[in-house]
Amino acid sequence: MIFFKIIAYILLSIGVCRLVLAGIAAMVKKQMIIANINLLLAMYYFCSGSFWYLCRLWETKIFSYKHF
Repeated sequence: MIFFKIIAYILLSIGVCRLVLAGIAAMVKKQMIIANINLLLAMYYFCSGSFWYLCRLWETKIFSYKHF
């Protein structure tokens, strides 16, 4: 279960980094293609990180229900 939590936090932090890179590319370099690619990757990592986090919560609930 700790594995799911670690993977979820890694994916969410990659998504945050991609979001920051998209902002830097849009503001400083004025490269909208790179900014759009970084935004798409950030959206992918946010979604996959959230999915892993929800799977971890779901698995935790299953294990807690089995003990009762």
